[in-house]
Amino acid sequence: MAANAGARLGVLGDPVFLPGTLESVEKLAAVKIEVIDQTGTVVGGGKGADLLNNPLNVVLWIAESLKAEGKTLKNGDLLSLGSFAALLPTKPGSAITVRYTGLAPVPVEVTVTFE
Repeated sequence: MAANAGARLGVLGDPVFLPGTLESVEKLAAVKIEVIDQTGTVVGGGKGADLLNNPLNVVLWIAESLKAEGKTLKNGDLLSLGSFAALLPTKPGSAITVRYTGLAPVPVEVTVTFE
């Protein structure tokens, strides 16, 4: 979020590298995202197209918004593109896994446990 209106902390997993091809653009729009709690229940999710029809469109929007402020994105900048689920309350001992299906040959997951 360019203005950091809602992002305070983030979770990173291993990077998934996509070549600069039309196929990769299509994968980003079609990727399925599932937010799963510690019991295995899917508590939210969506698809890449839920973010301005493609997550790359959000990147362009952020870049244009920053440009209007006289700022630019730099290599290595990390961007929060939006949310695929409603904000969820957390409690100590809870864990959330986010699963991305369709970017890589096997689903990619990142899990965070709250203390």
